[in-house]
Amino acid sequence: MKQNISVDCGKIKTGKWFRVYADDLNDAKLQTLPLDVRWAWFNLSCLAAEHQGRLPEIDQIAFSLRTTAHAIEHLIGILIGAGLIVQSWGDGRTPALQMAGWARRQYVGDTSTSRVRKFRARKRGVTASNRNGNGDGNVSCNA
Repeated sequence: MKQNISVDCGKIKTGKWFRVYADDLNDAKLQTLPLDVRWAWFNLSCLAAEHQGRLPEIDQIAFSLRTTAHAIEHLIGILIGAGLIVQSWGDGRTPALQMAGWARRQYVGDTSTSRVRKFRARKRGVTASNRNGNGDGNVSCNA
């Protein structure tokens, strides 16, 4: 007997993403830091992904990490000292903070365009009735 399964898929989150490497586990700069600093580094990387590797203003970082500007300034100092954040003076007055090695580690060389084209070409052979879960065992979303 065939079953028609219906699932409420809700809203799917899509957003910026960035690469995290398995070898980060062996990165002495990162792994010698206290656990809370390593976790903050990861959260700062999430923020940097939204800004092409640069970190936003201290107040925005503090809000995003749910802490104080003073705590963020202290954290940034630790990460600069460890070589995990670099500081530059773009306009001569305000420091610009960037995750160290961002451009090298987050290169823009691999797009999904060809993969998506191949996937869509394969899916063209599927009929509309098979896609909608009409009792043949397929799953459909109730969005």
